Amino acid sequence: MITRQVKIKGIAYSTTGNVSITVDYNGTRVFDGIVPTNVVEQFPDEYDPPDCTNSVLGTFDIDIEPTGTIPVVVTVQNGLVFFNQFLMNYVGPKREQHRTDPDVPIDVNIPSSWTSAVLLTTDQHYGEPNINTIESDGLTNARLNGDLLILRTGVLEETKGDWTYVLKSNDVFEFDFFVDPVRTVLPK
Repeated sequence: MITRQVKIKGIAYSTTGNVSITVDYNGTRVFDGIVPTNVVEQFPDEYDPPDCTNSVLGTFDIDIEPTGTIPVVVTVQNGLVFFNQFLMNYVGPKREQHRTDPDVPIDVNIPSSWTSAVLLTTDQHYGEPNINTIESDGLTNARLNGDLLILRTGVLEETKGDWTYVLKSNDVFEFDFFVDPVRTVLPK
């Protein structure tokens, strides 16, 4: 069976030692363990989250085929986690555009002005399995300790993107995660 690897993006902090998290994905426990932890005297400001772009808390493997809305539960022990997103492989190759004429800039509306080169194949490239909108970052029906989260409203087009969720010790974060069948690929 071919599996899809998932990276858990986020940053963990503790004042006393290691943070551990559990992740249940589609009803199955897929991760349960200690994550890279920043031990600090005082937690960062919850309203000014750190950049989670290059921070991975852990990885897990899932069956490659299920797409659509997947139920997820994340729990935290012994600290604070800024949870950001899941990245997955098999979301398509990473491509780079190159000018066909060094004197003419790339215009995405004029295909003859550029060509693309594959930088990473689908099994090596990790990307988002959904497209962020001004309404959602791929997570819906988000609940923290059973309470429905009221997510951002009135987000401007230029500020859309992954959101960061602050999870404290003993928090239970439940949400539905959208794995877009259009954005994912199956290996041949």
